[in-house]
Amino acid sequence: MEKTSEINTPEGRSASEVIASLQRARKNLRIYPSNNPIYKRTVEETYKKFMEFFQYMDDLELRIQRSEFVLGEEVVYAGTDKEENLALFFFRDGLRSLTFNVKMTQDELLKFLNVMAADLDSEDVEEDLVTLLWEKDFVSIKYKVDDSVLVEDESFQQQAEEKAKENPTSEGVMQQAVEEAPADEEAAPIAPMPVTNEDLEKLARDIEVYGKDSVEKLTDILFDMLYASADIDEFKDVARIMQNSVEYSAENNDLKGALKIFSRVKDVIQKSKSEKVKQTLIDVLSSAGSGGLMKIIGTRLDTKEGIKDEDFKEYVSVLGTGAIPKLIELLGNLQTIQGRKKAIMALTFVGRRDIKAVAKGLADQRWFVVRNVVLVLRETKDKKALEYIARALGHEEPRVRREAIKGISDLKGLKYIDRLVDHLHDEDQGVKVSAAAALGKLRNMMGLDALIARVTEKAMLEEDPVFLRSSSRP
Repeated sequence: MEKTSEINTPEGRSASEVIASLQRARKNLRIYPSNNPIYKRTVEETYKKFMEFFQYMDDLELRIQRSEFVLGEEVVYAGTDKEENLALFFFRDGLRSLTFNVKMTQDELLKFLNVMAADLDSEDVEEDLVTLLWEKDFVSIKYKVDDSVLVEDESFQQQAEEKAKENPTSEGVMQQAVEEAPADEEAAPIAPMPVTNEDLEKLARDIEVYGKDSVEKLTDILFDMLYASADIDEFKDVARIMQNSVEYSAENNDLKGALKIFSRVKDVIQKSKSEKVKQTLIDVLSSAGSGGLMKIIGTRLDTKEGIKDEDFKEYVSVLGTGAIPKLIELLGNLQTIQGRKKAIMALTFVGRRDIKAVAKGLADQRWFVVRNVVLVLRETKDKKALEYIARALGHEEPRVRREAIKGISDLKGLKYIDRLVDHLHDEDQGVKVSAAAALGKLRNMMGLDALIARVTEKAMLEEDPVFLRSSSRP
């Protein structure tokens, strides 16, 4: 939307926001099913914009011109050639004014939005816009129609159809029909066909109707639409459909379908020179780590069938570091050992790029989550993980302390030998054995001296006969 002049009044600015909200609603209601959170939020936000306007006036009366909405003497909307012209949408069907009253309910607004979102060019919709409005029998929404326009348009359409029947393949017929159009109808310049809301609506409908078997074909269509996008807004619309397609595929046990989309998106990112395009597609990739998709993945991991290793590894390869908190959350919610193993593998792979983000999981209140986070830090093989692993040496749960000791041993954390020596006096027998074994493995003179002094004490030998065996392991 573009304004031809500055809007000076607060009610004018509010009316402009209402129209912008209507335009977004028309697009979203075509794309998303009625049970989708975005659909519901769109309706609520649009109604909120109306309520804000009604603080200024009890009636929002908009005069409709070919490309403009006018409130009083103020133009509050001016359409452009680059986007769908909402004023023209009403104007071409003969509407000359729309009035919304303060008593309008959200349900009544929803009915109006559904009329706006109807595909009037579809064979399934026989009525025109005016008829659809009339059928709703609105109480708080009024409109005025110029009947002469409807008669004129009907006559012109009939003439054009008769000419087409005479010679349906003749380009001259098309040119003649344009030349005989009413004077106020300007012929639009020929331009590349952009992605339309109808395209997006049909795609969303196809995904719901045809399901898993059509995902591959729909993926091809999505990318065709992506390349045909006329501007960045249309590009973003298609990208949002891609995100929905990914989630739909995962919900229907078709992770491969989602992976194909991710794979092709990565290819486009590598080839694109536009930063806006790259960022939009990076957002699509980031949906791989979204809470919704991660929950679906988690549910699958906990099933008997699980997820194939190659599919899961490919999924993990798409994840960015922003997915780390969700992976930690997933790790805490999984109920099966097989599921937790895969989550640990995923967290290890992604965590190598951001050790600090993984370490935040050490603050979790569940000891088993902390233990697994320590395990992940150890599996990264990164020396930077040592300072975080060392923090877990003081955890109240012995199994966490044992895992931390093993981490320091595997990563050769000589800096923390004194801490390991301290754990030779740990109250837990298993921790003491782990500390002794770690000191023996590190083979550091300071550690061995402390260990020898400890294990040569008669009391310790009697109390912990396993110590000497642990410390003498090669």
